[in-house]
Amino acid sequence: MLEDTDPDHLEAIVELSLKNADVLKFRLAQVAAKFGALKRWRGSGSNRFGRDRLLEALEGTPVYDEALRAVLHEELAVERTAEILTAIQDGRIEVATVGERTPIGRGGRSSGQELLAPENADASVIRTVKERILDDRILLYCLHCNGWRSKRTVGSVADQPECPNCGSTHVAALNPWADEVIDAIEAEEKDDEQEKQTERAYRAGSLVQSHGKQAIIALAARGVGPHNAARIINKLREDEEAFYRDILEQERQYARTQSFWD
Repeated sequence: MLEDTDPDHLEAIVELSLKNADVLKFRLAQVAAKFGALKRWRGSGSNRFGRDRLLEALEGTPVYDEALRAVLHEELAVERTAEILTAIQDGRIEVATVGERTPIGRGGRSSGQELLAPENADASVIRTVKERILDDRILLYCLHCNGWRSKRTVGSVADQPECPNCGSTHVAALNPWADEVIDAIEAEEKDDEQEKQTERAYRAGSLVQSHGKQAIIALAARGVGPHNAARIINKLREDEEAFYRDILEQERQYARTQSFWD
């Protein structure tokens, strides 16, 4: 499978596989509630049958498309996986068989609830977290002139990013697919959700203006919004490793409590 799967077809294969995955059904229920398609939904209990019926009813609708987009971009790393498949197939990565479980294999035999790292993350884990965040993509948007946006990797961002058009440092760091947030910022008349998105973007922009790239690194972490990013940044710490350890702890907290997030 590693040698024969076409990396260009990976996203389509994943999308087909997701139809039978609980992660899509779970996210679909959350998105349906947000869209108003469900009056009430509680993420607890044994409700597999209800989720199957929900998926069947909403497949092909904007609700389904949004839930699928969220899973593909927030839960999975399809592009990076395709890169790994390509590297395996052209010989840059060797596939080896070992006689005992690897760290990934040992993790797979655990409860399955904790997908990030052990409680006491060592230096290699922290280094991996740092490399992953710096290689993630971010969308920069100028909140001063509203005339500049740029997608780039976190690692390529300047220590103090500024708009090349107006020179302002009031730059929001957003998810690379958050076009709806920019639409909300630029909307003359905003609904309640757009007001929240705009306020969140301006809080992120204020962090970037005050703390530069450090704020962007924190905001690029999984499940870290402006409020938690500010808490991470404002901690007194002795070294960079402690900064990334705090980010990792927040990501772990998000992974544990994600089912309760709206």
